[in-house]
Order: sequence, then structure tokens, then C-alpha cells
Amino acid sequence: PVQAGEMFVESELVESVNPIDQRAIALAVGRDHAVGGDISIGDRVDVIWVDDDVARYVVTGVEVIDATNSERTGGAFSASQTFSLTVAVDDVQALKLAEALNSGQIEVVRSTGADAPVADRLPDDGAADPAESASSP
Repeated sequence: PVQAGEMFVESELVESVNPIDQRAIALAVGRDHAVGGDISIGDRVDVIWVDDDVARYVVTGVEVIDATNSERTGGAFSASQTFSLTVAVDDVQALKLAEALNSGQIEVVRSTGADAPVADRLPDDGAADPAESASSP
């Protein structure tokens, strides 16, 4: 906090990492399922849900706002084989990620800023999709 009468430089101001309309969700993932662990705070990532031979994008281009076992300055992960990424998402993305985390394996890939994927499922075998599964009795 800035104290009364204290000077500050405008360039030191930063935008909120987690805006009020965003949520934060943690993803526990193995290094071998997340770019070899080469993900830092501030990176944008895509999360892919995988179940048997089916893969679908769950979210794309979400910002990493925390990374357990990483340097706070955005350095690489330590030697730990499992780590936790926290990403900023909206309410719908949070639900999709929660469902994917509980129903299969996830892969985290660094987002390059490329256009959103057109085909997000290979092959088309009718397997369950965490984002489309019904909870009807």
C-alpha cells in the first residue's frame, strides 16, 4: 500500500493479475504433461482434456498467475516432477476445467497466440466430453 504523502512512479503501477470478473483455479500436472515444466508466471496456456484416444481443448489462452516451485520472477520450475499452475479464468472456464480435472488426464501447452483451434477432437469416436457430459439421472 502507498502511504499518505508517499511518492510513486507511474511506471511501477501494474494491472491487476486477477481482475474482479475472473476466478483462479489450480491445475496439478506432471512436468511431462506441461511443456517439460517450462511454464512461467505470465505465460498464456491452453489446457487439453484427454481420455483414451480422444482429446479436446478445454480452455485456450488463459494466463498463468502462479506456479508452485517456480521463481516468483517467472523462472523455470525446479526439479519437482509434479507442480501446480494457477490460471485466471471466467466462471464457465472454471467449470469446464473442474470437470476435465475430475474426468481424465490434462495436458497443458504454451499458447502461441495462434487462432483458436478449429478441430479440437481426434478421432471422432463418440467418446465422452467433460464439457458436454450431462448430469441427468
